[in-house]
Amino acid sequence: MLVTAVFVQAADKMKAFPPAGKGMVRHVLQLPQQQDESLFKVELIVGKIVRVDKKNKYFFGGRIHA
Repeated sequence: MLVTAVFVQAADKMKAFPPAGKGMVRHVLQLPQQQDESLFKVELIVGKIVRVDKKNKYFFGGRIHA
């Protein structure tokens, strides 16, 4: 019963955000609550691991929508 209650509570919090669009994935970061959240920041480091060689160049581009 406890597991069900936690799942329902988490689902209610996600109603404020749109679902992921076609071909996209939504990631949710749940951070511990702080007394003064204005003193904290979250840094996202986005990347992709690819195998490359010395002759070809590889470019990783994109946008993060907030």
